[in-house]
Amino acid sequence: MRGLDLPEGRPLSGTAADDTSTLAALAPRPRSGTPLPPDRHTYTRHPTLGGVMEQDIAAQLQELHARVCKAIADPKRLLIINELRDGELSVGDLCEALGFSQSNASQHLSVLRERGIVNARRSGNNVFYSLRSRKIVQAVDLLREFLAEDLADQANLRGALDGRKVDLGLDR
Repeated sequence: MRGLDLPEGRPLSGTAADDTSTLAALAPRPRSGTPLPPDRHTYTRHPTLGGVMEQDIAAQLQELHARVCKAIADPKRLLIINELRDGELSVGDLCEALGFSQSNASQHLSVLRERGIVNARRSGNNVFYSLRSRKIVQAVDLLREFLAEDLADQANLRGALDGRKVDLGLDR
């Protein structure tokens, strides 16, 4: 949003509260089915980034989000991410640790690299992989924690129906 000028020529203040109300007032509100002129932009609020962003940027972010989620939706790719959480490993080391064939590991690493989840570094005949950001580990761990809690709730519901409580050892 830096560099965006208001009609009066004054730039945005830089504070989310001021800029949000200003941009909300500026955002065109077309009637249903009426396309916006090409020189007008629409804005949307992003729940985690705060503030307002252009809808085309929000759409790009949603597309990237979906692509990353598809990449980590494979159990073998989750194992690779988990193995790389402690640092860089060669393809051979990953294969040995996970019991994958080299071709299978390379296919999964290619998807993770294409989606921007891992980096590859060649050294001689070896290719070493590392996580591009620790945030992917945090995201995977958070999702795993959510799913474990859901599983515990389901088990406790079944246990309640049978008259017993199930403890999966999760700290809540």
